[in-house]
Amino acid sequence: MKKETLNKTDLIDLIVEDESVGLKKADVQNVVNRFLDLIVEHVQNENINISGFGSFTCVERAGRNGVNPRTQEKIVILPKKTIKFGISKKLKDSLNS
Repeated sequence: MKKETLNKTDLIDLIVEDESVGLKKADVQNVVNRFLDLIVEHVQNENINISGFGSFTCVERAGRNGVNPRTQEKIVILPKKTIKFGISKKLKDSLNS
């Protein structure tokens, strides 16, 4: 069975619906957007660790040789930066309990 995908709008709606939060949708949108912007701004220069959730780390993949699967032509794949996410022990344990 395929799981449904929870997107950013769905997440914002869930937070707004939670009466214990007591924020308007526009305020929640601003907080969620700023939170994500801060992760993007800072992950390039420092690791981000969210206790109980996981950590985001910027890593650089080395350049390498590859092959175009359609043409079998040899190509050079340039080095690039990517984001690595490590799940926290607490989250992993909650998924497996």
